[in-house]
Amino acid sequence: MDQLEQADRLDALLAFRLRSGGSETALLDEEDATVVAALAAADYLINLHSVEPDEPFARSLEARLLMHAQSLATAPLAATRPAHQRGALLPGRDGSVATGRRQATRRARFPWPVIAASLALVLGIASILGVVAAAAQPGSPLYALHRFEQGVQVQLAPTSADRVELHLANARAALAALNTAVTRRQGDPSYSDALTTLQSEAQAAAATLQTLPAGHERDQLTGQLQTLRQQETQDLSTALTMISWPDQLATTQALGSLGAAIPHVTSVTVEQLAPDGDRGWKVTVTGSGFEIGAELVDSGGTVLGHVLASGPLQLIVEINETDRHLLGQGAGVRNPDGTAARLGSLTENGIGKGTSGGPEGTPSPIGNGGAPHGSHQPTPSPSVPRDR
Repeated sequence: MDQLEQADRLDALLAFRLRSGGSETALLDEEDATVVAALAAADYLINLHSVEPDEPFARSLEARLLMHAQSLATAPLAATRPAHQRGALLPGRDGSVATGRRQATRRARFPWPVIAASLALVLGIASILGVVAAAAQPGSPLYALHRFEQGVQVQLAPTSADRVELHLANARAALAALNTAVTRRQGDPSYSDALTTLQSEAQAAAATLQTLPAGHERDQLTGQLQTLRQQETQDLSTALTMISWPDQLATTQALGSLGAAIPHVTSVTVEQLAPDGDRGWKVTVTGSGFEIGAELVDSGGTVLGHVLASGPLQLIVEINETDRHLLGQGAGVRNPDGTAARLGSLTENGIGKGTSGGPEGTPSPIGNGGAPHGSHQPTPSPSVPRDR
């Protein structure tokens, strides 16, 4: 039996096995030993789809796959086969059309063991990726796949109460990952991924909870959600002083959605103090929620200038010409507790025009507090002064 006949025989046996689910090995003759071995190999490889590796191997494989993918991305493309080598693919030496077609058929036919092995490899990789994704943490390249799996689990949950419990469990896991990222100073994307998941899952739990009928089950889940929100508020407040400026802005907004007091900026006015620029510029930030010790910072969280006056509703800072160009690039106000607010749009005044409609050379009132500095005297108030 030549190779072509063996391949045809194997095709027919595998097709019959797929339809009937039975085994035909006993029906084969001794001369079919090659076909019997191929069937056994196919059975062995297909059964591997149910094998699940342990977690250490899965993590090691993930690292190797990522390294291999990176090497493939930087490897040069293979050179095109030369013309004299392409000629070797023409039909047989005798030039007969029948021989050429037969050889082309044999070359184009993929033996079933190869197909079975490829299928088993794909199924095995999918199973391994599933295990790795299930353990993926925020910041991992496979975390998006992990979030997809969580979404599928929620969709397959039989009841709304079960979906609420899954959302709460996902939110608790995200909060734990967020605290780990803060403790280990991992930064982004670990922290931002965890924060996004925490907010999304907590909001989904609250929305699904509203669909439950009144009763003991709803009351119990409501209590769990309230406990989660209390812990979330506490942990986010603790994280504020240990994270980057962009994360401080995002975390402040998350705290605001939980009902915590946070700063808000409503307007920003910039005024040049002298024509020659020796004294730089005066920045007046108006809003609410400014604490004693609030500072003006740039997009990297670095403090700009020095405070002329401060109060709950207004912050006045003197900056130099270099720092003025940093105001429109993600700068903001940061309280001592880490809560922060972005500046937004700026209004620039000329020399001697004052700020926010106040008299020339005089800052406008700053709410319940103020501190004088230099030749510009803010409206007196009982606020604690700030030294220059």
